[in-house]
Amino acid sequence: MNSLKTVIFPATVIHSIRQYPIFLLFSQINIISAVESHGQEPPEESTDTFINSGLCQVDTPCPLGENLSRFLHLITDIRTRKDDYAAQLSSLTLAAMSSSQNSGEQSERAIINGFLTPRDLSAEEKQQNREAKLWQARLVLAIGEILDQEEEEIARNLSMVEDDTSGLFNALKGDSEDVEQNSPFAELSQMTGNFSAEHNGNMGKRLDSWSHLFAESKHTDSKVFLTTSADVLDTITESYEKVTGNSPIEYKGIELPGLIGWTEKEAVKATQSFQRNNSQLILKLADTLTTLLTGEEFSQNTWNDMTAKWKNQLEETFSEETWGRLTVGVTLFKGRTINELLGVGDTKHPSKNGMVIVVEQV
Repeated sequence: MNSLKTVIFPATVIHSIRQYPIFLLFSQINIISAVESHGQEPPEESTDTFINSGLCQVDTPCPLGENLSRFLHLITDIRTRKDDYAAQLSSLTLAAMSSSQNSGEQSERAIINGFLTPRDLSAEEKQQNREAKLWQARLVLAIGEILDQEEEEIARNLSMVEDDTSGLFNALKGDSEDVEQNSPFAELSQMTGNFSAEHNGNMGKRLDSWSHLFAESKHTDSKVFLTTSADVLDTITESYEKVTGNSPIEYKGIELPGLIGWTEKEAVKATQSFQRNNSQLILKLADTLTTLLTGEEFSQNTWNDMTAKWKNQLEETFSEETWGRLTVGVTLFKGRTINELLGVGDTKHPSKNGMVIVVEQV
């Protein structure tokens, strides 16, 4: 398979069936995790199956170590105490974060205050400032993932209610509905129709926080940056246009199925089968993207030929009628790496150009 290093951002976990199709694109995808594994049983749907199959690799920069339990306790508190959520965010202070002697609710409530107004610290406090910024970055990302997961759960429950209501009305009218005629993608679309719009400001904060963790990770030499958020692309594009005065180049034509499985095991099996049967095609995709990144001579006909073959092979395995389609956009930032646009240094021979791939979600 290809060796084109790819990192997903600003997501820090795989928690949704809507994310599963991205694994068809590359032999391996890297994930930056906010906290290290803590030896507990994984949730029903976690990233573990993808990791064990070799489809993804997870890196936790600067593990929390002895502070892990405090952080997890804080996240649990935020997740479960909805009535006090706003009060927590306004009353917690970063100052107490570095005090390992204090524990319990008072120290936990002292972690977040001031994370929007960083202080000027003297040289001897640089390490403490670095740790504070990493803590705050982890916190923002963890809260973002909580909100994503809760929104997905709400959408799923609403979809179930709608199904039950529709079935009841049909029964009262004497109509019979053949649910087997509905495609899996149609069921997914019904569920995701209940999602609310993404908030640009929230995604901006998550991107900044992810960049802090990314700068400390072992994946700063990644060439391709993969996201399911169009807002992330907008933010990076705005930065690029401000710096260069130019617009990035867009390449379209790649597609993915809207769904490849309702569980991780189903998705991994489908992904491995597709990659095994289309290894040369995936290698061709990687070679094409590498050509774009390195600035070598490239023709639109080459791109069109590759995307046509991709669509044909995709249809053979995942028919659009049954599995739906997601649009994949490739955006090339000539003369700037994504590291530069995120304000992250790259000492491992960065590419000549930068690349963001956006997988549009249903």
